[in-house]
Amino acid sequence: MNTTSTSTRPFLLAGVAALALLLSACGDDASGAGQLGSGPVSVGSTGGPTPSGSGAPDSPSETPSGSSSDSASGSTSAAPRNDVEPVIDADAELDVPDQSGDGSGVQITEVNLSRGSGHVAIFTTAGELLGSAPVSAAARPVTVSLSTPVPASSELLAVLYVDDGDGELDIERDALVLDDDSDVEDEDFDYRLS
Repeated sequence: MNTTSTSTRPFLLAGVAALALLLSACGDDASGAGQLGSGPVSVGSTGGPTPSGSGAPDSPSETPSGSSSDSASGSTSAAPRNDVEPVIDADAELDVPDQSGDGSGVQITEVNLSRGSGHVAIFTTAGELLGSAPVSAAARPVTVSLSTPVPASSELLAVLYVDDGDGELDIERDALVLDDDSDVEDEDFDYRLS
């Protein structure tokens, strides 16, 4: 006698299909080296990219205006997402103090990006890009001149991206930087207009 209900079969089949898809994404590479594009790229203190082995693409479950829950990376950042594979950088660091000013710029105390060149972008908590600045491997400090002034005293979000090679920030094409815990390398801070 079959005790499996016909109403649960689609869910079981979907689960088996998802598991098969996940396992096929892991790949079979006899040389032991991973393939770029098969998962987030990890950058450690050796300086060279190596696959992290997760094989799971980064996909947000909510829009930039709310907090997102990302099951692939474990991240809960409100940073705007794109379809570009994120880059894991165990040495990535972003430090932004609470600050006050006239709304035209933001001071970043420390940026560390072992991948090479990238960008630090400043967003409102609603996901509006206010401005960005290019950064190199170990930039301290960095001033981000804002193309859109801070509209009111509020919480802002600084997000670290790896440049795609064109030298310009494009949040649709540049990769988000993830830390060694697979969380988006970002920092929220309070900005008071003075």
